[in-house]
Formats: sequence, structure tokens, C-alpha cells
Amino acid sequence: MESTTYPTTTEEFMLPIIEKESGLKHGTDFWLAYSPERVDPGNQNFHTKNTPKVIGAMTDEGLEIGMKLYSRAIDTLHPVSSPRVAEMVKILENTYRLVNISLINELALLAGKMDIVARKGSDIKYHDPHIAKVRTPERLQLQSLPLNEETLSNADLVVLTTNHAAFDVEFIQKHARLIVDLRNMIKESGDNVYKL
Repeated sequence: MESTTYPTTTEEFMLPIIEKESGLKHGTDFWLAYSPERVDPGNQNFHTKNTPKVIGAMTDEGLEIGMKLYSRAIDTLHPVSSPRVAEMVKILENTYRLVNISLINELALLAGKMDIVARKGSDIKYHDPHIAKVRTPERLQLQSLPLNEETLSNADLVVLTTNHAAFDVEFIQKHARLIVDLRNMIKESGDNVYKL
């Protein structure tokens, strides 16, 4: 199963229906696993094969079967202890994405209302390895930039809004002129780091 759904759907809703309608027994005749779909429309760097997926099954054997099946199409799989854990991962990922996109939209809206972007020459940019583009309420299209030395050193301010494993914090701190760390990612503060 792959559809976005609430935790326990696979075990408490789908399993009884499948067993009742088919007459088959889970763990003997079939094995049930959940691996949420992960897509990022418009992202040129991530597609089905190289986008990591989580997978959870009700039994070790079911997990092994699911891992073998998905490994033929997906480069990186992260097994979790159960379908409900995988279902919760998807809910958390969707919530994370919604909150971050909403935050960027609100900041862009605030900047527009404060006349910062148009008159002060501010240029808002962002980096996210899984979200290629963001559109603000004012139709401002933001494109995710590579997190490299040039991007960091050219920025007047770098704001860390999420504690993402893909971010090299030491690299960011070395090359950014000024950092506001909203997620306490940087353990050793420096003259260029402000924490909230």
C-alpha cells in the first residue's frame, strides 16, 4: 500500500477487509506492507528511483518481501518497525512540507507588505533538497538553489529553519556571513551566528 493515510489504516482497516473479502490469511497466503508514495513534481534532481522511501510491514517476512520488491525500483529504503510507523512518517513529512512552504509564503508576504523586496532590493532564496520550487501568494516563484560556497557567501543572511540531515552545518557556518539558527543546528556559536 502507498496512499497517504492516517496511522493504523493498514493494520486495522485494510487487513480485515482483505482477509474477509479474499478468504486469505495474512502471514500465510499474503503479506501486507506500507511504503508511502514520495513524489516531488518539477524537481529535476529527484525522481522515483533516487528518492528514499520508508517501508513498514506487519511481520519480518513481510518486510523482507517488501524490501526485495521495492529495491528493484528504489535506490534507498529505510525499513521501520511497522506499517503504522511508516504511515506516521508520511503524515510528519507532509506536515513538515506544509509548515515550511507556509512559512516561506508568510515571510514573502510579510516582506512584500513591508515593501522590503520591491524597494529595498532584498532577494529571498532558499535551499531544500526535496522541494524544488515554491510560489508565494504574490506569485513570486522561488527556486531552490544549491547549498554551495557561492550561494552562502553571496547571501547577506542565512536562516536555518529546519534541522535537515542533508545540511553540512560546519560548511554553512564556514561560508555564510550571518546566520540565524531557528533549529539549534549549530552547536558552537560564533560571531556570525544568532540563535532563537
